[in-house]
Amino acid sequence: MPLVADMPHPFANSRSTPPPSPRASTISGSDMREIENGETMFAAQLITALEKLVENRPSDNRPAGPENPEVKGEKPRAGRATTLAYKHVEETWDDKTFKYKIVEDNQSSVGNLDQFIFVTRDRIDRRTQDKTTFIDVKSAALRDILREACRDFRGISLAGDTPSIEQNVVFHIRSFLRYRRDTIVTEQDAMSHSHLNLFVDYIEAEFLSVDEELAGLAIKNEITFDLLWALFEPNEKVFTTCPGTGSPRCVLHNYCEEGEEMDGSKFIRLDTRFLGTDGEIFGEAIHKIKLPHFSGARRIDFLPAYPLRYHPNYDEIFRELVENGRRFISLHGNHHLHHRGFAFFFDNEGEIVKRHVDGRIMVDPIGFREHNPGHPQPTVRNVNPIQESTGPSNWIGSFSSETVVLQDEDFLICGPTVLGFCLDGKKFLEFAVTHISDITWMPSSYDNVKIPDAQKKAIWALTHTYFSDDNENGLEDIVQGKGRGINFLLCMYCEYTAFSFLTYNGVSGPPCVGKTLTAETIAETHRRPLYVVRAGQIGVDPVQVENILTNTFKIAGRWKAILLLDEADVFVSQGSDNPQVNALVSVFLRELGRFDGIMFLTTNRVQSFDTAMMSRIHLALEYKPLGIDSRRAVWKFFLEKARTQHGTSNLTELVDIVAHEELNGREIRNTVLVAQSMAVYEGTVVCEDHLMESITAREQVREHHLGVGASDNLRSYF
Repeated sequence: MPLVADMPHPFANSRSTPPPSPRASTISGSDMREIENGETMFAAQLITALEKLVENRPSDNRPAGPENPEVKGEKPRAGRATTLAYKHVEETWDDKTFKYKIVEDNQSSVGNLDQFIFVTRDRIDRRTQDKTTFIDVKSAALRDILREACRDFRGISLAGDTPSIEQNVVFHIRSFLRYRRDTIVTEQDAMSHSHLNLFVDYIEAEFLSVDEELAGLAIKNEITFDLLWALFEPNEKVFTTCPGTGSPRCVLHNYCEEGEEMDGSKFIRLDTRFLGTDGEIFGEAIHKIKLPHFSGARRIDFLPAYPLRYHPNYDEIFRELVENGRRFISLHGNHHLHHRGFAFFFDNEGEIVKRHVDGRIMVDPIGFREHNPGHPQPTVRNVNPIQESTGPSNWIGSFSSETVVLQDEDFLICGPTVLGFCLDGKKFLEFAVTHISDITWMPSSYDNVKIPDAQKKAIWALTHTYFSDDNENGLEDIVQGKGRGINFLLCMYCEYTAFSFLTYNGVSGPPCVGKTLTAETIAETHRRPLYVVRAGQIGVDPVQVENILTNTFKIAGRWKAILLLDEADVFVSQGSDNPQVNALVSVFLRELGRFDGIMFLTTNRVQSFDTAMMSRIHLALEYKPLGIDSRRAVWKFFLEKARTQHGTSNLTELVDIVAHEELNGREIRNTVLVAQSMAVYEGTVVCEDHLMESITAREQVREHHLGVGASDNLRSYF
């Protein structure tokens, strides 16, 4: 093959901008001279490059003479890997050339290192002066064997004709090298055997002291910081925990490297991989673990991360990790679930902030990334499908959980957390799969809502039709592109009527009346998330309001949630002289027209609704104060739940008495809660005295605002 065909252009690797092409019109004499000079320069560079290429070609060791004039007067170079020996050199930083340079007493021998089977090279770090040993492989036979041994190793490249490998990596493949040496048929491949035998003998001698030290530490399952590199083999299953939730996890080790903190303290960083998702596909993701420096020997299972084989309860933790992995795969997409435990997020400084969450959540990785683009998350890697296998997993790169059958080894290394939204705390967080469970639904809770039967039936019919899969009965708007949402307006007759006792833990309550309860029970019956947004959280700036409403409606639509817009007075009020209020109403009406979902709006207003707003309400309900029968049921419910560790209270006979007090449901709940706290403090069951003390404390506040009559009337019943 012609040598010129493989020669690069002199400017091909230049970082500077290539000279512009000459114009096709007239060329002046000076321009012509510049072109001629450029061509002359190019020719000179080409000749120089050709000469260097010829010089670097292996010598055929033919003697100098008429038939071989190019080596006349020169000492012929030895061919590559022709000397059954290895060479040791040292490499230091050259401040003049700004690169590492091999230091030799005889510099002429530096250019003739290819004759050896391999060269060991000690690189002295320019800053720390630490030594790292590399092996430059010159033998093609040895190179091919090392490629076979390191085929499944990540972060290690043996590409090229004469590759290099860090010596510590070879520590983990010695068994394979010994096996290959002993199985080579020497008669057929004597050269490969001799090259490999030389290499194995060198490696065994180099790591003899390491083996002796590790053997002594293994007696107590201990390790030192300087030998951490020997503990973690490539593709090793590594056990660690999630820093934000404390949940166990397992990753596969790629490689490790030593680093240094700003204060000079050293650490080991493990580069690992696991099975993760970006919300759309599953695939390989990278996770880095830092092991701080420690002095002396330390128990291996006390490290922040260590090989899974050293776990004291290996079988148990293996099963737990596999089960967590199955759960992780099953949570792909959006899911409405219950979480109990710690979740976390990262603040602006990148520090972990933990939150204890005991309530319902939405698993929504795509929504999480949209609203938290700065949240540090590993990127799912899309590996080329033709790439070779990578350890125990039978998956390569990205895949769909529906098209790939995973094994226990795959579930083992799944991520420990999922991204989602805390419905109660109104916060996007990262949740541990070990803390997530299914929801215990109470579909009969809608029966406890005491509103007129006609209104109750209408609410059920509208919501049932909306969530129905029967598209023929859809409620699409005549104008394409407009929302087909259903809007309910829950009006309060007076200030103290709203009450909701249905908690996110699935506890149903007694018959009562309440605006929040209506939305909660509808969500519970249809098994949909209830997304509560208070108007005060949206703000008053029209631009901000529009953005927040757009995002809110988008989230509710993606989750197929029931949206409760609480205290929406400002958005439904009649036009006023305040231009800002009018702008808010206008923005709300515009966004409401595009909403495709079910929304409940609550307000205290009863006579000042905007006409355009009312035209968008499918059904309006008015709530009046709790009657004595409703109050009796509420008191009975909470008194029956007022337990302590000493037993349950027996105060149901007081229900008819306390029901005469005109309290709303929330006030009744708080009164019983105070009485229960008193009983816990005294170490007894809830008794009549506790209840009366709680009522008295509340009435003292009411007397200040309403007078003494209400309190005296209540005491007259006792």
